Amino acid sequence: RKYGRLLYMAGTDALFPLANRAHVVAAKHGMHGLAKAVALECGPDGVTANSIAPGWLDTDRNAAWYPDLEKTYEHVRATVPLRTLGTAEDVANACLYLASDMGKFVTGHLLHVNGGEFMV
Repeated sequence: RKYGRLLYMAGTDALFPLANRAHVVAAKHGMHGLAKAVALECGPDGVTANSIAPGWLDTDRNAAWYPDLEKTYEHVRATVPLRTLGTAEDVANACLYLASDMGKFVTGHLLHVNGGEFMV
């Protein structure tokens, strides 16, 4: 059909590793590498491949992972340039852009959806 959109949820660990997370860093970096390779190989067939790197999101899962969640959120709000946490909808909107015709000329890219927390 000469058309396709592939999206990979790579995460910020793909470019900004944290200590004690070598397994996550390797997986996320590898996932973005796969997106770039697929973008190169499948581009002539009209297929785009991109990665998404979400930042801090206000989700229910965080409460289970971070016992002192409000302190963590306060720190994020104080250090992230937009001074807020993202939402699942923010990530979904980025995916929608890349999957739609609006993103037809974007491929092999790692899109950071993080309020400016990581700028490359």
